[in-house]
Amino acid sequence: MKKICKFLTFLLVLAMLLSTVAMAADPPYTITAADGSLANGKITLTYTTATGTAEGADSKTVSVFLNSTTLSQTLPNDVKKVKVSFTANPGYEFASATYGDSTPINDGDEIELTDSITITPVFRLKDTLGGSASITSFQLDAICPSASYWQQYHKATGGGDPKYTRYPGKLNGTQAPSTEIAKGNYVDLTLYVNDPDFAAFVASQGNSYNAENFSVTTPGDSSFLAGNTTPSANAKIAPWEGKGYTVKLTGVYYVGGNDNTLKLIVTQGNYNAILSCKIDNATIVPEKENDKKPDEETTAAQPYVIISSYSYGKGDLVAGETRNITMTFRNTSKTMAVENMMVTMTLPDAMMLTSSSNSFYIESLAAEGTVTKTVNVTVKPTAAAQSHSLSVDFTYDYLDNGVRRNAKTTETISMPVLQVDRFTVTGIDLPQQIFIGEENNLSVNFVNKSRTDIYNLSAKLSCDALSNNGEEQYLGNLSSGTTSSADFYITANDKGEIVGEVIITYEDTNMNQRTVSVPFVTSAVSYDDIYGPTDPVDPIDPVGPAEPEATGFPWFWVIVGVVVVAAGVFLYLKLRKNKKESVDEDEDI
Repeated sequence: MKKICKFLTFLLVLAMLLSTVAMAADPPYTITAADGSLANGKITLTYTTATGTAEGADSKTVSVFLNSTTLSQTLPNDVKKVKVSFTANPGYEFASATYGDSTPINDGDEIELTDSITITPVFRLKDTLGGSASITSFQLDAICPSASYWQQYHKATGGGDPKYTRYPGKLNGTQAPSTEIAKGNYVDLTLYVNDPDFAAFVASQGNSYNAENFSVTTPGDSSFLAGNTTPSANAKIAPWEGKGYTVKLTGVYYVGGNDNTLKLIVTQGNYNAILSCKIDNATIVPEKENDKKPDEETTAAQPYVIISSYSYGKGDLVAGETRNITMTFRNTSKTMAVENMMVTMTLPDAMMLTSSSNSFYIESLAAEGTVTKTVNVTVKPTAAAQSHSLSVDFTYDYLDNGVRRNAKTTETISMPVLQVDRFTVTGIDLPQQIFIGEENNLSVNFVNKSRTDIYNLSAKLSCDALSNNGEEQYLGNLSSGTTSSADFYITANDKGEIVGEVIITYEDTNMNQRTVSVPFVTSAVSYDDIYGPTDPVDPIDPVGPAEPEATGFPWFWVIVGVVVVAAGVFLYLKLRKNKKESVDEDEDI
C-alpha cells in the first residue's frame, strides 16, 4: 500500500512539473504597453542578444522604446530577460507600474520572461516644477559704473546710450570698451535657462498664464542683486526656442565679495527654480583699492586660524532638509604651529545639528596647514527665507619664542535658506447655469502646502456681468497645511455667457506679494427660457395650481360598512357554534 502511495505522489509531482512547462510559452516574446498609459512618458527595454546564429556568437546590448506611437516590441528568440526603465515627459514623474497579474515593477527592474506581457505604467504631474532648471549661457549687455550712469543709459529713446556704459561702447566717449565689473557697478545681462518643466508649467496655466507674475529674487549670499519686485520691473521672462526661457535683467547691482556668482530664485504658482550662473567672461574686481584699509593692530607673530573654504552641497539650503556642511580650517602663520585647539560652533535658531557635536578638539595644526571637518545640519521647516550665519570660535595655544600663549579667533559663514511657496488652488465650485436675479454661491478652494504660513490673503471678484463685480474679501493668514476658500454670492445682470476671474493675492514667507488668477465660466438664463411664460404658471411652481379632485360615489364608506357587517355575522356564528358544543357535552354526561 505504501509503495502505491509513493508512486501516486510521484505521478502527481511529475504532472505538476509538466503542466508548468506546458504553460510557459515559446519565444519570441512581445512586450506591450497598456492603451493610453504612455501619453506622459515612455518605457525603455534593454536586453542582451546574440550577434549571429552560429554557436558561440558574441552578444550585444540593445535598447528599444515604447511610447505613445509604438506600444509594443517583439524581442529576439534568445531573449528571456529584459530590463525595464521609465522616463517621464517634462512636467511629469514616474509613479508606479505593474505587469501580468498586477505584479509591481520598479524603475530599472529586470524581468524574467516566460510569456508575452503587458506593462501598465502610471505617470503623474509633478507637485513642484522647475527643479531641473539650469542656466545654459548668458549675454552681457551693459556695465555702468554708478546708478546715475545706469539711469542715463536707459533714458535714451529706443535703447541704451553707449556713452554711459563701459561695455559695449565708450563711457562718455572717452573710455575704451571694457568688461571689467567692479564693486558698486550696475550691469544689464540676459540669462538663457534650459528647463523642460517651463513648457509644462505654461501649458498647465492655460489662458491665466502671465509672464509678469513671476517673482525673481536673489538670496543674500549672491554677489549680484537683481529682481525683488512682482511683477518684476527689472526681470523679464520670455520663452526660449522651446528649450526653456530667458531672463532679461537690468540694473543688476554687484556687491563685491570673493565670488562672481549670480543667484536667482524664480517662482510662480507651483513653479520654483533656483538658478546659479558664473559671470566668467567679465573681469570681476571684488574690491576697489580705496576700499582696503590697513590693520595696524595686526601682530605678525600671532597665528590666525580661519575658515579658508566651506561647502553645504549643491544649491541653496531649503527649509526642512538635512545637509552636510564641510569646513576647511587653515593656520595662516608661515612659521608657527597651533596646538590644543578647541573649535566650537554656534548655529542660528533656524538650524540644528543632527548626529554631530557642536565642538571638536584638534591636537595641533602645522604652519600653513589645513584640516577639514564635516557636520550634519538640519534646517528647521519654519526657518525664515534669508541668509543665516553660523559662527565658529577657535581657541588654541602657540609658542612665541618659547613662551606659550593663548589666542582666540572667530569666523562666520553665511548660508541662504529658501522657503518654497506651495500655495495651490484645488478647485472652484459654481453651477454651470444660473437664473437672472437669483443669488448663487461661487467658492474658490485652496490649500497652503508650504511649510510656513502665508499672510494677508485676499480675494477679489472680477466680472462685469455680475452685480457685485469688484467685491473683495480679506481672508487673513493661512497656516501651513490648512485649507480654506473664498466664497462669493453672485447675481447675474443679464442672460448669456458669464466669464470672469477671482484674483487671489497674498504674501509668502519671503514677504513677496504673489497673485493667482482663477478663471470661471457659467451662463445666465431666465425662467422664461427654461419654463416658458410665467402666467398663469408661477415660476416657483411651474406645474401650476392643483386641480380639485373630482367627487363621485362614496365607495370607500360602502366597503367599510360591508366589512363591519361581515365581521358581526362571523362573530355571531362563532358564538352560536360554541354554545351548541357546550350543550352537547352536558347531554353526554
